[in-house]
Amino acid sequence: MNAEQEQEKDRLLIFSSILEEINDCVMFTNFEGKFQFINQFCSKKLAYSRSEMQEKDLGNFQYPREAFAIGPLRFFEDTKGVWTWVLPMKNKCGMKVRPSLKSTTVVKDHWVIGRIIILREIL
Repeated sequence: MNAEQEQEKDRLLIFSSILEEINDCVMFTNFEGKFQFINQFCSKKLAYSRSEMQEKDLGNFQYPREAFAIGPLRFFEDTKGVWTWVLPMKNKCGMKVRPSLKSTTVVKDHWVIGRIIILREIL
């Protein structure tokens, strides 16, 4: 392995450690809005295993009867790229949690390939 590959490997190890250790829910969706990555904290906070959340839409975890609905089309229709609001969600037990949400698109070669979503508990 050459030095450049070794540096990239170290950088990815640090990056993945940061994502797993942060005390906020960190998620990544594909361009259709389906979860591809959920960090450990998010899995614990919402009481769903990663496999239970994998390939599901954020709207599946939204608290019932909330005025603002999120569905897969919201990801296609998005034009501003950055979302910020409070999103009432339900954990696995059906209890309501109200995290603030910050989200931005991930763009590669001028194409949206996904979305990073950070949920932070409101104190």
